[in-house]
Amino acid sequence: MSLFFASCDLVEFKNLGTGAHPTLQWGEISFSLAGSGPVTRSTSPAEESAVNHLQILVFNSADNLVSYGEANSGTLSATVPLGIGGHKVFAVTNVTEDLSSCSTPSILTSKMSYLKDNSAAGLQMIGSLSDQTFTSGSTVTVEVRRFASKVEIDEIVTDFKAAAYKNQKFDVTGIYLINVNGSCPYSQIAASGTWYNQMEYVSGECNSLIADKFSSPVTIQTAGGRVTPYTKKHYFYCYANPTTADAHRGNWSPRRTRLVVETKLGERVYYYPIDIVGTGNVLDLNTSYTVTKLTITGPGVDHPDDLLDNGTVSFTVTVKDWTSGFTKTVTY
Repeated sequence: MSLFFASCDLVEFKNLGTGAHPTLQWGEISFSLAGSGPVTRSTSPAEESAVNHLQILVFNSADNLVSYGEANSGTLSATVPLGIGGHKVFAVTNVTEDLSSCSTPSILTSKMSYLKDNSAAGLQMIGSLSDQTFTSGSTVTVEVRRFASKVEIDEIVTDFKAAAYKNQKFDVTGIYLINVNGSCPYSQIAASGTWYNQMEYVSGECNSLIADKFSSPVTIQTAGGRVTPYTKKHYFYCYANPTTADAHRGNWSPRRTRLVVETKLGERVYYYPIDIVGTGNVLDLNTSYTVTKLTITGPGVDHPDDLLDNGTVSFTVTVKDWTSGFTKTVTY
C-alpha cells in the first residue's frame, strides 16, 4: 500500500456541532489519504491515484454530521470534537458535487457515482473509518478505494494453426469494453440502471474510459505471413458488475462485462471477446484485470457479444460402410 500526501490550501471547513454541544472540546487534526489498498495492482500512470479534490465528513455516534471540510489535495486539516468516541469519518475524492448537505451516513452512502464523471486522472474514490476518538493535533489516515476497476491488455499476436489463415492479412481495428455498468452507489454495492456498449460498441459519453476505436488499422500479420506483435498497452476503466448470470446477444439483459478485440482477417471482420470476471465470478470494484498476451490461433466470432469458446475439441473420423450397389451372379 502506498501513501500519498500533499500540502493543500483549505478551501472551506464548517464546524457543525458547537452550537448543539457547547460543552464539547474541539481541536484541529489532519486527515490524510492512504492508497487504494492491496487489492489493486496499478501498473498504468500514477494519475490513477490522483486526488484533485477531497471532501471529509465526520458524523457522531448518533449519525449526525458534526464536521465537513474540503480541499484540493489529499490532506486536510479539520476541527472536530475531541475525547468522545464513536465518530464515523468518510473521505470522498474527485467528486464535484458539494456533499455538505449529507446530514447522516445513510444519506451520503445512498448517493450515486457515475462512470461518466470519472477520468483516468480523476477517478472517484471513497473510504471510511468507524468508532473514532480524536486527539488534538493527531493525524487520521483514511484508506480510499476507487469505484472503477481497470482492464488492461498488453500484447496481441497471431499464431494461426490452419494454413488457410497463415498468409492472410490480419488487422486490429479496435479494442473496447462492452456491457459496462455505468453507476454505483457510494455504499459500493454495485447495482445499476445505466449500461454502456450494450452487446456492442456504440459511440458515447464514456468513450475515453471504455473504448479505443483505431483511426487506422494496425497490421500484425501481413498477407505474406510476417507477424509483428502489437505491444501497445491499453487501459480501460469500468464500474463493478455484480452480474453472475450471463447471456449472449438476443434481447438486452444485464450480463458480464467483456473486453473485445475487433479485427479483420482478409476481408472479414472477426471479434475476440474476453469475459472480465474474477473472485465470485463477478467484476469487482477497485480491482485490475490484465490480459498480458492474447494469442490468436483461429477466426473469432461474427458479433462482439457472441460466445467464443477457446477450449479443445477432439475429432474422430469413421469410414462409412460400403453402400451396396448390387450383388448378383452373371452367366453368359
